[in-house]
Formats: sequence, C-alpha cells, structure tokens
Amino acid sequence: MKKELTGNIQLVGSEIRQQQNAYYDVPLTMELQGFRSSLGRPMMFLNLAGSIELHNDQALGINLRTDGMGHLGGPNSLYQAHYRKGDFTYTAGTIIKFTDFLINGYGAGMSYHKSDKEFHDLTVSQSRMDPLYQVDYSGGFKYAQDVAGTVHHFANYDYQSGSYNYLLTKSLQYQVNRAWTVGVSGGYSNEFDNRQGRLTEGSLWGYQVEYQKNGFSAISQVNNYSDTFIGINRGFSYQKHQVRKSWKNYELSAFHNQTARRPMIFTPDSIYVVEAMQLKETGLRNSIAYKKARMSGTFSYMEQRFAMQAGPLAQYLRTAWSYNYGGKLPFRFSLNSALSYVTLEGLEDVYGRVAMTNNFNLSYKSFGIRGRIDRGPNFYNEVMRDFEDGVLPQRMQVGPYFDFTKTYKNGTQLSNNMQAEYFEDNVFFDRKMLFLRNSFRFNIPKVGFYGGLSVSWNLLSKNNSFVNFNLGKQLSVPTVGIRKYHDVKLKFFMDENRNGVWDEGEEVIAHEYVLVNGRMAMTDADGLVVYKNVEDGEYKLEMRNMRNLVGWVPAKGVEQNFTAYKGGAYGVPFIKSKFIKGSVRVIHDDNQADRFNPQGMKVRVVNEKGEEYETIVNSRGEFLLNVPSGRYIVTLSPAGLSADKFQIENGSQSVDLLDNERCEVHYTIRQKSRDINIRRISRR
Repeated sequence: MKKELTGNIQLVGSEIRQQQNAYYDVPLTMELQGFRSSLGRPMMFLNLAGSIELHNDQALGINLRTDGMGHLGGPNSLYQAHYRKGDFTYTAGTIIKFTDFLINGYGAGMSYHKSDKEFHDLTVSQSRMDPLYQVDYSGGFKYAQDVAGTVHHFANYDYQSGSYNYLLTKSLQYQVNRAWTVGVSGGYSNEFDNRQGRLTEGSLWGYQVEYQKNGFSAISQVNNYSDTFIGINRGFSYQKHQVRKSWKNYELSAFHNQTARRPMIFTPDSIYVVEAMQLKETGLRNSIAYKKARMSGTFSYMEQRFAMQAGPLAQYLRTAWSYNYGGKLPFRFSLNSALSYVTLEGLEDVYGRVAMTNNFNLSYKSFGIRGRIDRGPNFYNEVMRDFEDGVLPQRMQVGPYFDFTKTYKNGTQLSNNMQAEYFEDNVFFDRKMLFLRNSFRFNIPKVGFYGGLSVSWNLLSKNNSFVNFNLGKQLSVPTVGIRKYHDVKLKFFMDENRNGVWDEGEEVIAHEYVLVNGRMAMTDADGLVVYKNVEDGEYKLEMRNMRNLVGWVPAKGVEQNFTAYKGGAYGVPFIKSKFIKGSVRVIHDDNQADRFNPQGMKVRVVNEKGEEYETIVNSRGEFLLNVPSGRYIVTLSPAGLSADKFQIENGSQSVDLLDNERCEVHYTIRQKSRDINIRRISRR
C-alpha cells in the first residue's frame, strides 16, 4: 500500500471528499481572530486543529486553542492530541470539561461510543486552578431489550489538605410497552473537609413515569437532591407534571412545574439550610395550527422567590400568547405577548402591579424589523427593585435590519447583515443606546480561505462599541489516487408540518456548519451537504456548530447516526424550538490596571429533567442557545475569572421557555475595588 502524506485540508464548503485507505489525509485548519472593544485593550487569538486519517478506521489529531496570541498558559487555553480507532478515542493534554464539577487541568481521557445507550467516558486529570486530582466517569448501559441506564462517578482529592469529594448517580429506564415508560434515579455523595475534620453526605432520588397513546400523553417526573449533595445540584428539587391531548390542528395541556434550591450555610457552630430559590407554575396551555400559521396561549399561576433568607414571595397571574406565520408568501411574522398581575406576599405594605411584555419580528425577503417592549416587572429582581426603589421596569428595543447572501458559480459565498438598533432599559443598563452594526462574512472554497468582519458602533456613547475579525485558511495540497465509491447527500430543512420529509415551500437551512464523521462542511444555498467517495456503513452527523440558527433544533438531536448503502439522499429535519439569548457586561474599576474580556466563558443551562446544554460567550460578550421548551437555570461559569479581582453578581438565573419563545439573561462582572482600612488602636 502506498502511504503518501499530503496536506489536503477538508475545504469548508458543501462538499466533503472522502480520502480512501490508500493515502493519508492531513486536514489542518488555522484561524486568526482579533477583537477590539471600547471597554478594553485589543485581543488576538490563534487556533489550529487537524487530524491524520489512517487506515483501518484510525486517526491521529491535534487541537490547539490559545488564550491570546501565542500564549498557552491561560486558564482557557487548550492543547490536545488524540488517537481514534473505531468507537474508541484516547485524548491527552489539556482537559476542559463541565459536568457536576468543573474539570480544567492536565490529563488524559478515553471514550467509547457505540450508541446513545451504550457508551463510556473516562477522564483523569490534575487541576491547573486548584491542588486537585480528579476522576470523572460516565457510562451508558443496555441491560436488556427494553431496559437501559446510565451511571456517573466523580471524585477529586486535594493533595495539600487531604480533603476529598465523591459522587455517584445512577438511573434506570424500562419501556414497559408502547404506551408506558417508567424510570428511577438515585445518587450518593460525600464531602470530607480535612481542615475541620467534617464528613458531609448527600443523596439523590427521583422517578419518571410517561404514558403516550392515541394523541394523549401524561408525564410525572421528580428529581430531589438533598441539601448536602455536592456539586451544582446541591439542594435542588425539580418537579414536572403534565397531561396533554393532541388533535389534528389543536392541542390542549395542563401542567405543574416546580423548582427549588435550598443551599447549606456552614458556620463555626452549626449548619443550617435556607431557601434560596423557589419557582412554581400551574396552568393550562393550548395551541392551534392552520396551514403555515400557528397560535398558542397559556393561562397560569406562578410563584418566584430568590432571597437567600425568607424573603417576599412574588405571585403572578399570567396569560401569554404567541403567533407565528411562515407560509409561502415572501414575508415572516411572529409576535409573543404576555400580561401579568404581580403581588408580593409576606410584606406589611400592599404591592400590586400589572406587567406586560411584547416581542415581534416582521420580515419581507431580506428586509425586516424586530423589537421588544416591556412595562412592569416580569421577573423577581424587577419586582424587588420596583418595590424597594420605586423604579418601574421599562424596556424598549427596536431595530430594522437587512440580510444579503450571494453564492457564485465557483462556490464563493458572500453574506452581509446590516442593522440599526435603539435600546432603552432602566433595569439592567439604566441607559439609552443607539447602535449601528454590520457583519460581513466570506468563504472562498477554491483557495480554502474564509473570514469575516463585524463592527458595532454606539452613537450615543463611546462605550459598548467593538470591532471583531477572523481569518481562516485550510492548508491544501491536491490529493491524487482517490478511488470512486458512493456519494451521500444530506438535505437540511425546517420541517414545518413535522412529517420528517422535505415538502415544497419548506425553508432549507443554508450556510450553516455541520460535522459528518468529524469532518466540517457548510450547507449550500439549497441546504445540501454532499459526502463523496464513501463506503457503505454508519456515519455520524453532528450539528453543534450551528450558532446562527435561531428558533429551530434538529428533530432527532444534535448528534445523529445514519447508515449509507450505495450512497443515497437523506433528509435532516429541524423542528421549532425555543432559545436563550444573553450578554455579559464587565464593569472595571478605573483605579485598577487589570482588564478582563468575557469571550470564551462557558454558559451552562440545566432544565427540570437535569438535561444539560452549554455554549460560550462570543467576542461581543453575547451568547445564543437553542433549547427545547421548558424551564431552565442558566449559569455563567467562573472558570478563568480571578476570584480576588472580579466578581459575578448574578451567576445563576432562571428562565421560562414554556410559554415564551425566547428569553434573555444578562450577567454583570464587576471588578473589585482596592480598600484601605485604617483602624485606631486604643489603650485602656
């Protein structure tokens, strides 16, 4: 066998060419990023990634991500080497992983993935932030035809103090028949503090019962983490109960959801528990669909409490409605409105407010306008500010936009988004802002070159303006000797009628990045990706890099497997979803020289089921995440943030995506001031 080392990089286009066993393929992608904000100094980043495809389904690869130009020692830098053979992957180098704890250190990992129900993932590392050794293992098992389960072990050891943590969780699910599914979950944890000689133990218990038949479904689910359970779920309790009936164009459901958190407070003399968060909602929901239009409404009673001690309880009587039209006509329209009456319980004074919120988006071909108008308190922190400071929350956001995309015959793609936005908010920013924004992207597949430039200018202030660019190059040498096999076509589309196939008039998903067997491609203007010269077998499709697709998620998950036999065409349908949009603002102390940029910080989202989603903050200090309908806790990870210099004021927030199509969360990182304390020493 001739083994020729080439530099043929996978070109990021709509076509993937499979290199056959007779040759090695070395795909290397190098990308340079730059960022300049009015709030800090310019920053540069260099990323390099690639792999060597070997024979017999093996591969070697590297992944390098700097935390600044040429700087490998930063807390978020990544440099890894990996080897893959079949379903096994072995990794060594920097480990950054977030499960029940943050694992950020140096170590090695092994993973085996045969299917969604049969997998093993093991990581052993030494933390580069704390004096810890850490072991993390997750596994999925198929015990019988209808019985499957998962298990998670986690342990760390502080080799300086001798303290340690251990956690075990396990779940089982039994498919009784086509209608009934039952499941149970349990867990145990302990936390030993060698400095104080104290051992704390915790537990987890939960169940899930589901019934589905003839358009009727019912679900009851509970997960309860004890006050002494370690990790991010300490003191959490989740409940979800729902019954639903669906007809052809109409759906009616009743629900009750509840989330609470009761953290432990340690003092030198005792341990006590306080209720830090409480969320409850009970109500009715209905929806009706007619052709390409859909309307839904919710009537509910809701409770919120976020005080660290027994604080006031906010109570809401709420009705929310949404309307969406996306038919064959060249315009799209969506409107989400909610009206609430809010009261506070546990106060001597009487408090009552009417609150409303409206979100809309209207577009015609490439032109559109979007906006939001809020008046009154819609969340707990707004209620308390209104009550304590007499500030009635008001928010207005409106802006026109224009999108342009052009694909040339040689494959070159150009796109540009231009928008203006007026923003007024007395809750989070307490200011008025007028932005002009422009984002330009290009991709030239023939020479393997791509990039983009984004500019945002605040006309009312020097703050909040930025310039961001990225340039990427696939180092390419033509490959020879590729043997002809089969071609596989994948078509990505928005499945409006949820029938699993593409119908005339349904929008395709164009110009989005996907991975097929680890190789990156971009869907073309027709929503197609073509995988050329492939053999028969199973292929893995990953869609985690779709950062710009708002309101839609893959119907079968972000990771899918399909089996190709002599090529063929396969549809990849997307269904409507909800999404969370947010921003991270850093407030610096003028007397401090240190500056911090939140780019690359992780945002973690957990729903009542304990399902996890995550994304990272971009160069503009913003993030966007598509998620299914539900209620979520959104947490900004402090990894990489110096605790003695900066502080996250609102690290965890809750959002409601049951009756809202979208929610926004905003975080503030404040730089700590230098304090000089002078105390007089008196003599008696």
